[in-house]
Amino acid sequence: MSFQWKTIRYDSVKAPGAWQLALQLQELAKDLRASGIRLHPVEAAPVQQAAAATAAAPVYPGAGLTGTIVKEQHPSAPDIYICGGTELLRLLRQEREIRIAGLYALEQHEAISIRPESAMRSVRDLKGARIGIAYDGEADLDVREAEAKRRWLAQLRQAGLTAADVQWVRLPLPIYSTHGGASAEGGLTGSARYQAYTRREALALLQGESDALLAWGPAGADALQLTGGRSLERTAAGNEGAGAGSGQPELYAVAVSASLLEKEPELTERILAHLQSAAGWAARHPQEALRYAALAAGIPEAAVEAVYSPSLPYRLQLTWDGSVLGLLEQRIAEWSALGALPPAFGASLHRLTDRDLLGRANELQASGQVQAPSAGGRSAFSPYAVADVPPAYFTGRKPAYRIQSDEEALQIARAFADEIRDGASDRDRYRRLPFEEMKRLSESGLLGLVVPKAYGGPEVSTVTLTEIFKLISAADGAIGQIPQNHHFFVKVLELNGTEEQKRFFFEEVLNGAQFGNGLAERGPRSGKLMSTRITWSGEGSWKVNGRKYYCTGSLFASWIPIYADDEEEKRVAVYIPRHTEGLILIDDWSGIGQRTTASGSVVLRDVEVPDAYIVPHWKTFEAPQYFGAFAQIMHAALDVGIAVGAMDDAARFVREKTRPSIQSGAARASEEPYLIKRFGELGVKLQAAEALLEKAARAVDAAREQLNEQTAGQSSLLVASAKAVATDVVIEITNALFEAAGTSSMDEKYNLDRHWRNGRIHTLHDPVRWKLHHVGNYYLNGVLPPNQAGL
Repeated sequence: MSFQWKTIRYDSVKAPGAWQLALQLQELAKDLRASGIRLHPVEAAPVQQAAAATAAAPVYPGAGLTGTIVKEQHPSAPDIYICGGTELLRLLRQEREIRIAGLYALEQHEAISIRPESAMRSVRDLKGARIGIAYDGEADLDVREAEAKRRWLAQLRQAGLTAADVQWVRLPLPIYSTHGGASAEGGLTGSARYQAYTRREALALLQGESDALLAWGPAGADALQLTGGRSLERTAAGNEGAGAGSGQPELYAVAVSASLLEKEPELTERILAHLQSAAGWAARHPQEALRYAALAAGIPEAAVEAVYSPSLPYRLQLTWDGSVLGLLEQRIAEWSALGALPPAFGASLHRLTDRDLLGRANELQASGQVQAPSAGGRSAFSPYAVADVPPAYFTGRKPAYRIQSDEEALQIARAFADEIRDGASDRDRYRRLPFEEMKRLSESGLLGLVVPKAYGGPEVSTVTLTEIFKLISAADGAIGQIPQNHHFFVKVLELNGTEEQKRFFFEEVLNGAQFGNGLAERGPRSGKLMSTRITWSGEGSWKVNGRKYYCTGSLFASWIPIYADDEEEKRVAVYIPRHTEGLILIDDWSGIGQRTTASGSVVLRDVEVPDAYIVPHWKTFEAPQYFGAFAQIMHAALDVGIAVGAMDDAARFVREKTRPSIQSGAARASEEPYLIKRFGELGVKLQAAEALLEKAARAVDAAREQLNEQTAGQSSLLVASAKAVATDVVIEITNALFEAAGTSSMDEKYNLDRHWRNGRIHTLHDPVRWKLHHVGNYYLNGVLPPNQAGL
C-alpha cells in the first residue's frame, strides 16, 4: 500500500491559547508532518457582500461591515476543538462524543462603543439606551441573551443601573444555507460565528438599531475600528475611566473527539504535550508570547495589553485545577438554568472529560520527548517547515550552461562568487534562504563539474574543484556548503552506477538538476547499520522507510539521494524524485551557523522507488578507493574558504574602521606594527592551509589516475591532514577577526560573527580527532588509513 497522508481537522476560536501558540511556534506541525499527518482547519463560512444591505447604513470610517453569512456543511467534523463561551456550550450539547482534555481561563478587558455623534459620555448615560444582542437561530437566543446580559450587567451595576434601565434589542444573523435550504445547525465554525456576532452588533450600531456595543477580547480591540465610533467612558469603583477595563475571565476548553482518542491515543497525548510545551515557553518568554497573542487574536500588537490581562502569558497551561474547574461548573449551572443543558448535566460531566490524558501529556512533555519551541532566534521559522517548496521552483529555470574546461569553470565560479557576496550577511541575519542564488548556480553549469567527459561533462580536476569551493565559500560559506553532497552523489554514480543510470542521471545534472542528500541519522546505532531500510515490494519496486537529519541543500534539490541498508544489510544509495509520495522535507535546521544551508530533515514513509534508482554503494569499499578522500576534501576547502572570507573582512575593517591604539603612535590602525605582525601570523597559517589543501587535491587526482592501496591511502592521509589544519585555521582566523578589528567590530550591524559561527559549526562535520589519529598512526607506525568512507 502506498503512502497516504492522514488529516487532523481542528476548529479553533480566534483568541490566544496554547493551541494557537503551538501552531505559530511550528513544532507541533513539524512533528505531525514528520508522522505523515496534516493539520487542517475547519473551513470558515464565507461572507458574501450584499450591496442592498448597505443602502440604509450611514458611512463611517472602516464601516465595510455588511454582508450575508452563508453557512456551509462540513464534510467531516473536527477532531480537535478549542472553544470558549457559547461555543463551549455548543460543544457540550452536540450529539457527537468528545472528551475535554484541559481548560484555561483568560481575563479579557471590555470596551463599550458608541457612534461618534452620540451625546452619551459615560456608562450612566446608557439609561434608556437600546442594546443589541446578536444570535444565531432560535435555539441560541436564550443563551446568547443571557451571556450578553451577564456581561452588560457587570458594567451597568457599576453605574448604578439595572437590566430594566435599558432596552434589549434582538439581532438575528442573516444566515442562509449554501444548499438552498434552512439554516443548518453547526454550519459556522467557532471563529466565524464569533466574528459574525461582532459584525452584526457593529452593523446594528452603525444603522441606528442600537445605541451601544459591548465587546470583549479581540472584538473589544477592533470595535472602534469596525464602527468608526468612540469608546464610552465607564465607571469603576465610582471613578470615570477609560472605555476598556478589567472584565470577567473567559473560560476556554481544548477537547478531542472520542474517535481520535480511541484510534490515536499516543498521538493525542503528543499533541497535548506540544500545547503544554508551548504554554511553558510563553511563561518563559512573556513579551514574545504577547506578540504571538496579538497575531492569534488578529489585533495590533500595541493593543494586546489593552485587551488582555498582563498575566496572559502565564495562563495558557491546560489544567484541571479548582479555579478553572469551578468556572466550568458555574457556566454549566447557568446554561442548565436557561434550559440549554439538561438539569442533571453537571453531575455527568465526568463522562465528557479525560483528566488522565492531560497527566500523561504532561509526563511526555516533562521527559523531553517533544521538541521544545525555539522561537525568538533569527533562524527559528521557515514556511518550509510545514509545507514543501512549490514545484514551479524546479520547472521555472533555464537549461544549465555546459562548462567545457577547468579554466572556464574557475571563471564562472569567480563571477558567481562576486554575485552572491554582497547579500551573504543579510541572508544569514534574516535566514533568507538562497533560492534564487541556488537557481543561478544550477543555471551556471557549476553543478556538472565532476560529470565525466565521456558523458558530456567537464570532469574538472580535484584541484579545480577545491579552488571553486574556496571561492564560493569565501563569498558565502552557507552557499559554499550546499553543493558538497551534490558532487558526492555524482561520484557515487560514477563509481557504481550502471551505464543506463549514468547516462540518465548525468544528463539530468548537466541540465541543471541538483542532488540533495539524506545521509546522517540520529540516535543509537548498532555498529554501522542504518535505521533507514529499503525492502523489496515486488515487480521491480522497493519501499524506503526512515528519517534523515542534516540534509544540507535538499530544500533546493530536484532529486533526494539517500543512504539506506537493504535486506542483506548492505549500503545502497537511492535516488528519489523530489515530489515522490511519502518523501517529506522539513526545514527544521536551527544551528547557530550555516543558517541558510537548509540542513533540515528528510522523512521517508513507504516511499516507492524502482530498481533503476538504486545504486549498490557498498561495492565502493570492496577495493581500494579514493571516494572518502574526495568527499572530505570538499569540506576542507569549505573551511579554508570561510577563513579566506573572514581574513578579507578583518583586513577591510581594520583599514576602514578600526581606531589605532593610543600607544602605537600610528595614524591608522593598519600601520600599527603589532597588528601587522598579527596579520602576518594569520596569513602564514592561511597560506599553509591552502598549500596543504592543494597538495591533498593533487593526491586525490593521482589516486583517480592510478588507483591502488598506496595512492588511495596517501589521498586519505593528506586529506585528513588538510582537514585538521583547515579546522584550526578557520577557528583561529574567525576568532582573531575581533581581536584585530577591535570592539566596534562586535556590533551586530556588521554581522561579522557569522564567519565564526559558520566555521565553528561546519568544522564539527567530522571528528578531527580521528583524522589526527590516522595521521599520527602513519607517522609513528607507518600505517595508512583504513579503506573506509569518512577519511
